Formats: sequence, structure tokens, C-alpha cells
Amino acid sequence: MAKTNKTNKTKWISIALIVLFFASILSLFGLSRVATAQNSELSTSDLAATGLPSVSNCALTQTAYTALTQAQPDVYDIYVRLGLKGQAADVSVYFQGFSSTTCLKIGEGQVNANGWTRLGNLTLDQANAFGTYTLASSTLQSLPTANRPTVMLVSQTRPVCQPTDECRIVLDGKPAVLRASGGLLGSAALNTVVIKDPTQDTISQVDYYVDNKPAYSSKALESFDMRYVSSGEHQLHTVVTYNSKQQAVISESVDRGYVDDINNWIFSYFTSKKDIWTAVGITSGILILLGLILHFTRKLYTRHLWKKTHYAEQLNPANEHIPHPLESVSRFYAALLRSHQWLISFMRHLPVIIASTVLAILVFGFLARWSVQLYTVDGPSMNSTYKTGDLLFVNKLGKTITGALGKQFIPGRGEVVVFKKQRNVAFESVEANAPTFLVKRVVGLPGERVVVKNSEIIVINQQNPAGFNPDKDKPWSAQLHLSQLDDVDITLAADELFMVGDNRPESIDSRTFGPVKLHEIIGSVPWAIK
Repeated sequence: MAKTNKTNKTKWISIALIVLFFASILSLFGLSRVATAQNSELSTSDLAATGLPSVSNCALTQTAYTALTQAQPDVYDIYVRLGLKGQAADVSVYFQGFSSTTCLKIGEGQVNANGWTRLGNLTLDQANAFGTYTLASSTLQSLPTANRPTVMLVSQTRPVCQPTDECRIVLDGKPAVLRASGGLLGSAALNTVVIKDPTQDTISQVDYYVDNKPAYSSKALESFDMRYVSSGEHQLHTVVTYNSKQQAVISESVDRGYVDDINNWIFSYFTSKKDIWTAVGITSGILILLGLILHFTRKLYTRHLWKKTHYAEQLNPANEHIPHPLESVSRFYAALLRSHQWLISFMRHLPVIIASTVLAILVFGFLARWSVQLYTVDGPSMNSTYKTGDLLFVNKLGKTITGALGKQFIPGRGEVVVFKKQRNVAFESVEANAPTFLVKRVVGLPGERVVVKNSEIIVINQQNPAGFNPDKDKPWSAQLHLSQLDDVDITLAADELFMVGDNRPESIDSRTFGPVKLHEIIGSVPWAIK
């Protein structure tokens, strides 16, 4: 028995090594494509090989950063910025045209990384619009992390912005800033950007970031896909890269509150774990390919044996041994098949195994996340209907089904629901931005006017223009504890509910923090264990 276990371990290790080998090959191809995509700009060391002008005529003895840049003939203001916040240095900026042997000094002065500093202007004609820009500084020798400084060219005749801390514009109706797209990270490389009106430029790619993490990309500027944004506060950045090598960055802050939608969850789940699913797909593909190879090898060997058995007498009446051309190959595969019957059996059942695993994960995840959830009551706000320690069964199927159909889930009036309040200023002891789970009763529905005065709630809607008391003659009326201090008059929006606790003197609810959004609802409470 010990021998069998050892053999099985050896086989599994062999398969793991094969999978790792294929995965390593794929990852190498992936890294190669990334590195190639980044090599888009010439550095100083490349200039000699291309025959393009260097900065030798400047006779610089200071630390220098250079870049080769093409600009349209015009008069430009030249701005400079360092690459790391908090840094400052005295710098000089030079220019040498492609067809010129003269090193032209544009200007000098102290610059920093906190904003743009204008150092001079430069007039370019058709002959010298293409040339080398050089930033030199003795101070930068002690600031190696100043990589990479940036030189910005802004047209005097057609100024797109007036750079201060940023080059600010309005893009697609939103505030944005223009920056250099960057390039090589070598110590001698300089960022340069010729500012161009984005409406006259061509978009090469748009990248979208959530909290500085890449979310997705597109080829055209579009509204941010909020399916990539989870509950709570987030910083969203849209980075538009143009063919001119400039970038426009749109930054905005959003607070989504609490989002609990099945379509959003499915989308977020698979996109956030796409690396895992990619690895599963690659591994499954390799195993299936290996299984197909073994399957067809077995077919080939079986066919060879059949031919050898049925045609032996006709081909060899004297029963002499005539080696078959595939006999040596077949012997090898026969030995391979005999020692790997477990693998063949596994491959035969692989589709069932994969399907069963995926199905089990999905079913378990669905039941645990989207059907029923348990909550324990903590606090007096629902006394005497529910008390501290009661176990609530929260039905989430209603919201799940309506969400899957693309509709909003609206609980019925009088239902007790659990919801998640994201930013509740009424809970001073709760950590900032921490969500709070609450259980309350629905009394006001979307679009209705709710008036609370002298402990009585009046709901006004189209069917009841004179108003009615939602508590009157209801099963929960006998459990109510009323408050005499309420004074509320509010009209609910199309996505809002008005919630109150049954123990109203001790309940913090919509009378305090306002309406509850429909997307904050988790589910209704059909029953509880007390």
C-alpha cells in the first residue's frame, strides 16, 4: 500500500511539473509583450546609433536628461517639472535642432515637483521643429530619484492651458489635467510633452482606474463603468492617452453607499478574480490537450494491434517476425499507457469533474449570498417585536430575482427589512465609512410624502391625498412604543424608503438619518427565532 501511495504522489508531481512548464512558457510570452509595448521612446544612448543629433555641442559637465521630440512650427512657452513630490533643483534647459549644430539655451531657474515653472520660450520653424531637448543640473546629481523630469511645450498662439500646479482643461464636460505619457525609465531619459488641444488629437487608448488599481481599458472615452466600483468611497481615474504622447487625466471621487445587486456581484466577482479563472482555464486546457494526445495515441496503438492480429497470417504465412514500422513507437506508448491508466481514467471524467466543481461553487455561493442570510438582533430599536439576541432569517430571493431582471426591489409597506447604512452620521461611535446593519420597518414607499408629528405618521400619496396612518389597525400596532418628539415632513425620491423602528423613542431611523436607498436593502425578514 505504501508503494502505491508513493507512485501516485510521483505521478501527481510529474503532472504538476508539466503544468508549471507550460504556464512558465505562457508567462514568458506575456512579459515579452509588456516589455515591447513599453519601449516607445529613444534615450540618450540610442542617439548615436540612429545618427540623430546629440548634446555634445552644449559641452555640459552637469547631470543631463535628454529626449528627442517632434513639434509643429510655432512659438512655445517652455515649462519644467521634476518627477518626485517635494524635490527642488536649479536647472538649465537646452535645445538642438536636427539640422543645426548650435546648442540653444532656452532658460534656467529653480524648479520643483509640485507644479510647472516657466523657464523661457522657444521659436521653432520647419527646419528645427525636430530636435533634442536637454535638462541639465548639478543639483540633480544628489537627487537620483528626480527621474523623470518633464519639459512641457505650450503654444503661445494657441494656448490650451496656463500651467501652474497642473495644465488644467475641461474634457467631456469634466475637469482634467494634461500630462506627459512617459516612456523609458533610464537615468538619462527626459519626459517631453507638446500640449495639443485634445479635440484635435486622436485617442490611442483609455485606461480606467479604481483607487489607483487598473480596472479596464477601451479605445474611446466613455462614462466610467460603475460595475467595476464596489460599495463605499473610491477615487476614480480615467487616463486618456493620445497619439501625440500626451495624456489627459480625469479624477473624481464617488461614494456608492451600499450596493447589493446580483448582476453587479457576478460581474465584480469574475473580473476581480480573472487571474484565477485564467489560470484555471489554462490548466484545464493543458490537461484536456494531454488527455486528447493520450486518447489518440491509444487509438493508434489499438489500430496497430488489430492490423497485426488480423493480417499476420496473410502477410507472413511462415509466421516469421516482421517488425512493423510503428512497432517500436507502439511499445513505448503501450508502456506509457499501462503506467498511466489512472491519468486516462481521470481525463475521461475531467469534463464531469470540472463541471461539478464549478456548479458546486456557484450553487454554494448563490445560496450563501443571494437566498437566505442570518442576522442577530443587537439593540432595543425593534422592541418588543424583536429583541436583542433574536435570530432573523433574511429572505434575499426577492431582491435577487428583481435584480436579475434589471428592476428595483421594493419591499411592501409594513415589512421588516435589514439594510446596510454606509455613512451614518447618527452613529458617532462607528468608525468612519464603516457600514452599519440595521433592522427597521417600512412605512413610506418611493414617491410618497411622509409627515411625522406628535408621535403619529401620516403618509400622503396619489391614492390617499388626505393621508393615512400606516400603523393603524396593523398587527404590529400593539407592539409600538411611540415618541412625542418627532417633527418630519419629507417627500421620498423614486429610489427611497422611509424606515422606522417599532420602539420609536429609542430607534435611530429615517427620522434621524433620512430616507434609505433601495440599493441599500439586503432583504426582508419573514420570521425569526426568539
